[in-house]
Amino acid sequence: MEFDALLLEDAHISPSCDRPYKLSEVQQALVPRLGEKLQIQCVTDEKSLEPKEVLVQMIKQQDRQQMLRQKL
Repeated sequence: MEFDALLLEDAHISPSCDRPYKLSEVQQALVPRLGEKLQIQCVTDEKSLEPKEVLVQMIKQQDRQQMLRQKL
């Protein structure tokens, strides 16, 4: 699978201190091209508790299966 670094930009999602994005907006931009093997995390500033960055990582299939088993 080839990763396209412009997936978020193509969905009109860009870094902003003024415009918050919903998780569903980020998912709608990424899942159709990358599949559901994603983990999306929001990192917040410890002092202000304001969102600082969003991390997106791909989960290998075996890791995803282990995570699902742990939830059961």
